[in-house]
Amino acid sequence: MQETDKIRDKVVLVGLNSPVLKREENAGEDTLEEMAAGERLRAFFKWGEEKPPECGACRWRRLCNGGCKNDWLSGPVPHNYFCSALRQFFAHAESRLLYVAQTERAMGRNMPS
Repeated sequence: MQETDKIRDKVVLVGLNSPVLKREENAGEDTLEEMAAGERLRAFFKWGEEKPPECGACRWRRLCNGGCKNDWLSGPVPHNYFCSALRQFFAHAESRLLYVAQTERAMGRNMPS
């Protein structure tokens, strides 16, 4: 299997649970360039920008980004199954995460603020 085939398969598999991208019989026939320029991929990324309402006020939203959409529970209001666990983890690891970020900045590595 060629490297481009592996990448193509990975791109198709990423969207298996997406309502936008579903595996098709002809999956893998498009080139990576065609896939990157396609409407389906744009719709997939737009779908990924949607977040549960609870994310708006969460202090960890920049780290979590709503979590994996495959972990969201459907219902009248979407919710990430692991939300409370992620909040606990980030609260527990906060001092260490800040230390790593400060160290990276001190070393001159490009880190978002």
